[in-house]
Amino acid sequence: MEVENKIKIYEVNGNEVEIGKSKSLIVKSHWNRKDLVVLKFGKQEITVSKRTLEKAIDNAENWL
Repeated sequence: MEVENKIKIYEVNGNEVEIGKSKSLIVKSHWNRKDLVVLKFGKQEITVSKRTLEKAIDNAENWL
C-alpha cells in the first residue's frame, strides 16, 4: 500500500506562488522501507530518512 500526502507550497525561491498556479510537495511512503519517505516535486523524487527529516524540521523552528 502506498500513502501519499500533498503539502501546499507557499513560496518558490523566496517568491510567493501566484494565485491560480498552486504547487504541491508530495510526501509518500517508501515502497519497501518504513524508515524512509519519498519527497516528490514535479518529476523529481528524493528518498530521505523519515527521522532525519523530522529532526531537520524541528531544528528549522528553533531560530527564535
